[in-house]
Amino acid sequence: MATYDPYKLIDQVRELLQASGVDPVIVSEKDALVGAGELLRSMGVFPTVDPLDFHARGDRNSWQETDDRNAAAYKQAPP
Repeated sequence: MATYDPYKLIDQVRELLQASGVDPVIVSEKDALVGAGELLRSMGVFPTVDPLDFHARGDRNSWQETDDRNAAAYKQAPP
């Protein structure tokens, strides 16, 4: 299965739109990332982000903090 970085796709789409005279503004990075991931999956490509690249983009939480937060949310979810 092929993989592709959804952040790279977002950057490339932004550049394509700018070249076409459109000034794109990302209102929600989360929505942009979800949309890029859905587009990639619909084309049979698995969205994959290198962990170091993800952290360099500004994620201030360590993977342990994120994992702990997800585990806590799972425990609180109704059965």
